[in-house]
Amino acid sequence: MLLLDEPTAALDLRHQELVLRLCRGRAATGAAVGPPSDVLRPALLSRVYRHPVEVLPHPRTGAALVLPHRP
Repeated sequence: MLLLDEPTAALDLRHQELVLRLCRGRAATGAAVGPPSDVLRPALLSRVYRHPVEVLPHPRTGAALVLPHRP
């Protein structure tokens, strides 16, 4: 089992993509992966980050974008 906490935070774009490709490959072979809809919820993430957040769909891909809430 892999438990990843911000695995791409300190990486350049190329290495971020390599890490995420590896994660997608593991998921495709049956490794346990939580559905993003279970984790990427504003209330949960706001508690974790101790700051209000918004979760919006990316305009092109539809992937979840987590952004700080700014009134």
